Amino acid sequence: MIAEMQREARARASRLGLGPQRLFHWLDGHKLPVTVERLECVNALRSLLAAGYVEAQIPEPTHKGGRTEQPPAVVTALTPAGRRWNAQLYKEVRTHGHPPWALQMDRGHDDTNT
Repeated sequence: MIAEMQREARARASRLGLGPQRLFHWLDGHKLPVTVERLECVNALRSLLAAGYVEAQIPEPTHKGGRTEQPPAVVTALTPAGRRWNAQLYKEVRTHGHPPWALQMDRGHDDTNT
């Protein structure tokens, strides 16, 4: 049962990619609500919202003059499922070593710039 849950957590993490993992880790260290402005961060936030790991308001993009603009999104909460997912990721880090993005953030290179 536990092994199956671990496989499922790894599968969810691999589907989400490193952007959402990194964003969630960053959000976990900040007081909410937080405004997310950069397009790549808003896209990562969409993945976290779809997975049920955060509560957020993400406005639809606007299209003006052939350009797409993304209004800022607001993260209001991290869900219990998101916290379990994050804990599982860091449990695997302790077991298998740090992924490059975690080492970079641990050294203080926080360029998430939300």
